[in-house]
Amino acid sequence: MANTYTKGGSTDTWVFPGSVEVEGDMTVTGSQVFEGGVTLGDASSDVTLIKGRLATGTAAGSNVNIDATTSTYPEGLELRYNMADWVDVATFTEANGMYLRMETSEANATGTLQGATVYGVANNVGVQNLKGLLSYAYIKGATAKTVATAYGAHAELTWDAGAAATTITTEMAPLIAKITGGAADDYTKIHGVIVRAGDMDGQNRTYGNALLIQDDAAIGGAITWTTGINLANACTTGMLIAGATSFGVEITGNSTVAFDCRTGTFGTGISLAGTLTTGVFVGACTTGVSISGATTTGISVTGAATTGVKVNYTSASASGRAFSGTVTVNNSNYGDGYGLVESELTLTGKVAGETSAMSSWVNIITGDSDGQTINAQTNGIYSESGATLTGSKLVFGMRAQCLVQSENDVGEMFPFSIINNTNITTAIIQCNAASSDLGLVSNAGTDSSTLVPLYKDNTGIKYVKIYTLQ
Repeated sequence: MANTYTKGGSTDTWVFPGSVEVEGDMTVTGSQVFEGGVTLGDASSDVTLIKGRLATGTAAGSNVNIDATTSTYPEGLELRYNMADWVDVATFTEANGMYLRMETSEANATGTLQGATVYGVANNVGVQNLKGLLSYAYIKGATAKTVATAYGAHAELTWDAGAAATTITTEMAPLIAKITGGAADDYTKIHGVIVRAGDMDGQNRTYGNALLIQDDAAIGGAITWTTGINLANACTTGMLIAGATSFGVEITGNSTVAFDCRTGTFGTGISLAGTLTTGVFVGACTTGVSISGATTTGISVTGAATTGVKVNYTSASASGRAFSGTVTVNNSNYGDGYGLVESELTLTGKVAGETSAMSSWVNIITGDSDGQTINAQTNGIYSESGATLTGSKLVFGMRAQCLVQSENDVGEMFPFSIINNTNITTAIIQCNAASSDLGLVSNAGTDSSTLVPLYKDNTGIKYVKIYTLQ
C-alpha cells in the first residue's frame, strides 16, 4: 500500500538530512529539502512523476556552482539508459533517451514557443572550446554491424496531413544557423556552417555528399526547390573550390540553363584564375553557359591553362553551333584593328615550330559530302535596304595585316599560304558569275610594264603582268 506523507499546518519545511531512498510509491505534498543524496526507484519500470516545474537552486531557477575540488562529476544533469530488451515485455520500434514536448493549446500572435533552450555560456571568461549543444549518433564497438541510417542531429519541420492551409507570414525552415556577432579580432574565422570529416582508423576515405538536397521519396508528392542554393548575402567570393576535385562543378541533371548570370551586374561573370587542364568543359545541354546581364567580362580565364574553354560534343542539330554570338553595337568604331571576336597570341622565348593565332578545320571522317560546298570558314557582310552605305568600302573576305618594326629582318611575307597536299587546285577563286563576283571589264588593256608577285612555290616566285584600261 502506498505511503502518503502530508505536511501539517505549520509553515516549516520538511528537512530530510542524509541520503533518502524511495523504493515504493510515495506522494509528498508541500515543500521539502533533501540535504543528502536521493534515490528514486530501484527498477527501470519505476516512474517518477513531476507535476510542476523542475528547477535548480530556487523556484525561479539559479546557478548551482560545480567546484572541481569538491564536485565528483562535471555534469549538471546526467541521464544514461540502455535498451537491454526490445521485445520481451512490449514491442518497441523506437526508443528515446529523453522525450521533451512543449506545446500550446492557445493561439498567440506575438509569442514564441520553443521545445527546448540550451545555452553553453562563457560568462565573461575565455574557454578553449564552447558549444551550445553536442549531439552524437555513435556507432560503437568493433564487431561488424548493419545500420540503415544514422544522423548526428535530425531537425524536421512537419504538418498534419489533410490540414487547412497555414498562413506563413515570414519564413519556415527545419534548421536555421544564425550568427549574432560581436567584437572579434578576425571575423573571417566566423563561419556559417562547417562540415569537417575524419576517420577513426586514420585511413583515406571517399565519402558521399558534403551537402545533399533531395526529394523525400518515402513521402508522396514531388518537391521542387525554387533555388537549390541561394547566396543572398554580399560575398567576397560566392563559391570557392580550393580542394582537389575531379569536377569543380558537375551538372548531370536536365537543365534548361546550366549557369545563368542574368539579372545582376558583374565585373566578371566567370573567372578561372588557377592552373587548369580544362577551364570550362560543356557536355550536352540546351544552354551550356548563358550570360544575359550586363557584364564587363562574361568569361575570363587569366591563369595558366592547357585549354581555356573547351566544347566537345555531338550536335543534335544539322546546323549545330559550338559558339554562337549575336551582338548589337551602337556607333561602332573598331579602329584599333581588332574586331567583335578578338584573338590575340603573345609569343615569348624562342618559337620552336609553325604557330597560328587561330585555326579553323572541317574534319570529314565518315559520311558522304553529296557534292555540297564545304567551307573551312565563311565571312560575309549583310545589309538591310534601309541602311546607308554611300562611300563605304566593304571588305567581305578578310583584311590581312602584317605590322612589324622596320628594323626587324623578316625573311618572307605572304598574305595567304596554300598547302593542298597532292590534290590539284581547280582555281584560286570560285564564284557564281565572274562579271559581278570578280568585276570583269571588257577592255584590251594597256601593258603597264609592271609585275606583281602572285605566288611562290618550291621553284621560286611567279608573277602576273598588270594592265591598265585603254
